[in-house]
Amino acid sequence: MKRIVPQFIFTGVLYFLWTYDLFAGHWSGFSKWQTLVPINAILGALGVLFLSRRWVRSVAGCWVAGALYGFGPYGLYLIRFHPLAGTLLALIPWSFCPVFHFERIARGLRLKSDRRATRTMLRLMLATLPWAGIIACFQAMVQLRRFVLPLQPTQSPWSDWPALIAPWALAQGGRVLLSVYHVPLALVLVGAMVLLRARRWGPIACILLAVTLSWTRGAWAVSPLAWIGVLWVFVAMMAGLGTDALVTAGRSDVRWMVWAPILQVTLAVALLLGAGKYFQVQLGFGDNVARLLLYCSRFYLIGAVSLGVLVGITYRGLRWRALRWALILGPVAIDLLYSSRFLVDRML
Repeated sequence: MKRIVPQFIFTGVLYFLWTYDLFAGHWSGFSKWQTLVPINAILGALGVLFLSRRWVRSVAGCWVAGALYGFGPYGLYLIRFHPLAGTLLALIPWSFCPVFHFERIARGLRLKSDRRATRTMLRLMLATLPWAGIIACFQAMVQLRRFVLPLQPTQSPWSDWPALIAPWALAQGGRVLLSVYHVPLALVLVGAMVLLRARRWGPIACILLAVTLSWTRGAWAVSPLAWIGVLWVFVAMMAGLGTDALVTAGRSDVRWMVWAPILQVTLAVALLLGAGKYFQVQLGFGDNVARLLLYCSRFYLIGAVSLGVLVGITYRGLRWRALRWALILGPVAIDLLYSSRFLVDRML
C-alpha cells in the first residue's frame, strides 16, 4: 500500500497535465456544466487504473488502461450528451473496485470473519452493486424526467462497429465510437488471450453480461450506452493486461505474440484499400474520408513495425526490458495524444 499511494498520485498528476493540455483551447467556451467534462475524464481514468491493479502488475500497464477509458474514443464520444453522462461513466469502474479488491479491503478493515459463507455473501452483494447502481440511476432519471443518455437509440450502438477500426473517419457523423484507438487494439487482443488462458472468470462474466445487456433496448429504462460503458471498463483493462504480457513474454510466447503485429498489418492494408476506393468517388466527395483512413493506417503501420521488432527481440531471447517498454509505450502515447486531440476538437 505504501508504494501504491505515491504511484497513484503520480499517475493522477500525469492525467491532470494531459487533461489541461487536451482541453486548453476550449476552457473559455465551457459552460458551468461542461466543466465536468475534464473532471469526468480524470475520474474515469483513475478508476480504471485502480481497478486494473487487481490483474495488471505494472503501473505503466495500469496507466495505459486508465488512459484508454478516460480519454478513449468512447469516453470522449459521450461529450455529445449531457456532462452527467460522462460522470456516470466515470463512476462505473469505481463501483467494481469493492468486489474485485475485496481481499485488500477486508485486510484494511481487519475483517476477521473466517466463515466462507459469510465472505461469499459479502462478495455477491458487492458484485451486484455496479449493476444495481446503474439501474437505480436511470430509474431516478425516469422519475425526474431528466435523461442524460438516450434510453432507446434509433439503431443499435453495435451497428457502428467500423469505428473500432477507424475512429477518426466515423467521428464526423455522430456515430458511436466503439474503439480503443489504433495501436492499443493489438494490446486488447493480447490481453483477451491472457484473460482467457488465465481463466479470470470474474472479468469474463462481467464482459459477457455487459455485451448481453447492451443488445437490449431500454430494459429497466437503462440506455444500452451505459452497459457498453461497463464493457469498456474491462476492454481498457485488457489493454493494460496485454501491455504487461508483451513486456514480460519469453521465447515460448512468440506463437501468440505474433498475432499483434499481424492484426496491425491487416488493418493497415484494409484501410489503405478503403482509402483508395473513397478517392475514386466522383467530384471528390470521398476525399475527406479517404484522408482520414490514410491517417488511421499510418498508426497501424507504426504499431506493426514496433510490435514486429518486439516479437523479433523476444524470439532472439533478449530481455532488454527498457527497449520493450519503449516499443510499446512510444507508439501508444503517440496514438493517444494525436487521436484524443482530434476527437476533442470534433466533439466540442
